[in-house]
Amino acid sequence: MESFNLTQLVDSPTRVTSHSTTLIDHVFTNTPCNILETNVPSYSISDHFPICITFCINHPVRVLFISSLHTKRWTPWVKIASFWTFLNSLGQT
Repeated sequence: MESFNLTQLVDSPTRVTSHSTTLIDHVFTNTPCNILETNVPSYSISDHFPICITFCINHPVRVLFISSLHTKRWTPWVKIASFWTFLNSLGQT
């Protein structure tokens, strides 16, 4: 990815099981100077941890494309409200 001038931001494991720890989810950027913080909270609503990125924007944002979110599976047992509460608590520390 370096040959494309891209920097990998995630440096913590994103999937942890009883028998393995793997950095399997990646986020790349071509402007690492705009990234303020990258965090992988150990709060799991699936078999992968979320990736949280805080970045600064010094110019107006122009949407060049719109991508859609595709999920591999939906787990109705997920407690979305508790996940949002956890995410909101991250900004208070």
